[in-house]
Amino acid sequence: MVSHKHSFWWSGLLTFLVLAGITFAGKAQPEDGIRTQDLKQWSGADRAALVQLDDGVLTIRAEDESTILISPKTYTNFRCRFEIKADSLPASYFQFRTSNSADLEDGYRVSLNHHLDTQWPLGSIEDDARANWIEEVKGGEWAEVLIVAVGDLLQVMLDGRKVAEVHDYDDSEGFLAFRVAPRSTIMLRNFALKSLEATSGSSISLETLMREEEAAKVIQLFDGISLDGWTPVGEATWIIQDGVLHAYSGKKGGFLVSDFSGKNFHLTLSFKIANGHNSGIFIRKPQVDSLPTMQNSLECNIYDHNGFSHLYSTGSIATHARAPLGLVDYDGWNRMEIFAYEDHICLYVNDHKASEAHLPSFNHIGQICLQGGIQIFAEGQPPSNIEFKDIVVRDFSGIVLPLDH
Repeated sequence: MVSHKHSFWWSGLLTFLVLAGITFAGKAQPEDGIRTQDLKQWSGADRAALVQLDDGVLTIRAEDESTILISPKTYTNFRCRFEIKADSLPASYFQFRTSNSADLEDGYRVSLNHHLDTQWPLGSIEDDARANWIEEVKGGEWAEVLIVAVGDLLQVMLDGRKVAEVHDYDDSEGFLAFRVAPRSTIMLRNFALKSLEATSGSSISLETLMREEEAAKVIQLFDGISLDGWTPVGEATWIIQDGVLHAYSGKKGGFLVSDFSGKNFHLTLSFKIANGHNSGIFIRKPQVDSLPTMQNSLECNIYDHNGFSHLYSTGSIATHARAPLGLVDYDGWNRMEIFAYEDHICLYVNDHKASEAHLPSFNHIGQICLQGGIQIFAEGQPPSNIEFKDIVVRDFSGIVLPLDH
């Protein structure tokens, strides 16, 4: 349930920034303060039977077509907070930076859908950042949503926890809107909106900067013929055949741990795996620890299981940032890219941005670990199998990138 004891404007923002690991020099512009009652002045609110304000709660209902409330002005950088109670019917959205107030087809959409078994659950920035699922938040109950957009950085908090984050450069300014799906209803209260000043920073993404940086040291981590530069730990069996590294798990799995240790790097590799088999790449494992864990490392997951209900599918930063389902070609080779720079981590699978987050707790030097997989099948089933090749890291030690994230 949502607590109403804290002050949103400053302590709430500070809490958000600390949890998210982000700081910026934005200043609130008080003349742009908007409250729940002001939504009655947005375009579309004149349909009194479908948009009603009662005791501080705004109810927006849609019949056979969507109902849309649109802000009277455009916004670039802002902080928006509201509490929502929505049913679990077809998805409704909070939209921002949409340039066309007639059809609202561009810009960004934050999902207001409570379904777990969906590609874009509550708090997701559709097509950009799949939200982490918070089990305590249920359909038909009040949930607090906080959205911050400053420059290219877009973040969503749900009941005080960061659930979605992405750097995106497609849209910089536009209208705000609530879009309610046909035959659906949402209820809003404690809506608050403030404009923010932008910071001066790079207009180029982390991944573009790292891909184009020529000064990075290129290190071939796997030579195709030996395990030189790696140490096996655990129960997995590692076999090299025709330049390909095959890993077969035992019941507990195992890892290959690299001699390479770094914090800022661009890792590329190719993998092949059967649907439902389990593996991953752990990064930044401290050298003093023999095994990577979820506490000392970041797991870049390779594992699709149980459809949309699987919380961290291939391309996810496990427990931190979710990837959309459907990025893997199970009939061929797949390319994964991992960008790690200070607290900023970004994953790509087959040229699609899969997940992204700022994780200050893991901003340290560490090793790269290939996971052999974990035996997760019933008796009589084969062990988990993963194949790797073309494992290359570009080391960014000592290189300062022009970022202001």
